[in-house]
Amino acid sequence: MTKDYMKRFAIFLIGMICLLQAHAQQHIATRWDGDKTLTVEYSITPRTPGSDYAYVVTPMLCSSQGDTIVGKSVVWRGKRNVKKLLRERYFDGIEGQLPPYIESTDTVTRHFTLTFDVARYPWLTENPLHLCFLNDVEGCCQVEQDRVATAPFIYAPAYESQMSQVQDRTGMINYLSTREMGYYVYFPLNQATLRRNFRQNAATLDSIVSLVGRMLANEGAEVKDIQIVGQASPEGPQKRNLWLGEHRAKALRDYICKKIDVPASRFVIVNGGEAWDDLRQQIVLSQMSERDTLLAIIDGEQDLDLREKRIKQLYGGKTYNYLRDNLLADQRNSGYMHIQYEYITDEVAPVINRAIELIRSGQHADGLKLLATVEHDDRSLNALGNAYYLAGDTQKAISYLTRAASRGDKEAQKNLQQIQQLEERKQKLADEAKKVANQ
Repeated sequence: MTKDYMKRFAIFLIGMICLLQAHAQQHIATRWDGDKTLTVEYSITPRTPGSDYAYVVTPMLCSSQGDTIVGKSVVWRGKRNVKKLLRERYFDGIEGQLPPYIESTDTVTRHFTLTFDVARYPWLTENPLHLCFLNDVEGCCQVEQDRVATAPFIYAPAYESQMSQVQDRTGMINYLSTREMGYYVYFPLNQATLRRNFRQNAATLDSIVSLVGRMLANEGAEVKDIQIVGQASPEGPQKRNLWLGEHRAKALRDYICKKIDVPASRFVIVNGGEAWDDLRQQIVLSQMSERDTLLAIIDGEQDLDLREKRIKQLYGGKTYNYLRDNLLADQRNSGYMHIQYEYITDEVAPVINRAIELIRSGQHADGLKLLATVEHDDRSLNALGNAYYLAGDTQKAISYLTRAASRGDKEAQKNLQQIQQLEERKQKLADEAKKVANQ
């Protein structure tokens, strides 16, 4: 190896080291104009290349799925590199100056902006993106290329919270049904003794006692009527089932009276008898092959004892056995509570509405403080979910919005859908970042 070659080889190595250490392509910012335009800003700070060399930096926008948009290259050239190219162009018969370049001595940081039309490149909003750079080192007889990628980013639609002011209920008559809330207390077959350790009774009883206690203690509302509807499954004689329905309702009443200082006279016992309506609804929702036949018997036979007899005879008793083992146990309950009350003064609505105003103005912490005082009211759940999400606590936000959505809050359902979509995009981005880190 000659001294001249060694010298040129050393210059090439220095040039490569200079490139890797000196070209600081920095992804500064991305701006989305909705889903219409993407603007990417970045800077390049070069160091002086050797006189024989040129550095060519080509920006590219790359998606995680392999889509690419190539931007305009930026070139730094050393003096001897320029002379060499001009000489080559002259002998090749090419007239005019070289394409635009920056002299190698000019090491000022330059800022660049790339703008992309989403309508032209719809994949921009679908998957994680990288701002990539191809760094070409040109000099002597060799060309070396290095590819650098910035941290990934992804399009995230703006979260548009759905939050309406709640209605002031002062003077309104309202109804609350534990049936709609899913609170059922269950009993063993042919029994009216209430057991906390049967099925999910313990948690359900605690929820019912808490609910009744809050309603009776609410100074802003006057409880007018508390009904407890008792039911029994259609198994056995109708006369026995009527007795079970009444005594199961009384068992729940007596339990509540022991837990809360409230006289039994505040409750109205309603005998719901055999729970054919509940059973019918379960059959409608089932995938039973005999579903239509069962519904025809339930809808067509008015004598309840004869109705049960006909079902027992269906398909040699197989259908009834399936109902007994899978559905009828859910009809052995004390039914549900139906509470009628009048709002004397709705003290909660103004608090929720003030909290909504604070959340909309960006004062999430203050909004949360107010909502914490009225969290027992279901009307606060959607606002709580929005406040927690905007404050950065996604887990709590989803919890509150899910509860609100389960109670039929349409706005909470829309908010929940938005958050779930945004979280899916975040996960895509996290997966892509992990993939890049492992490369």
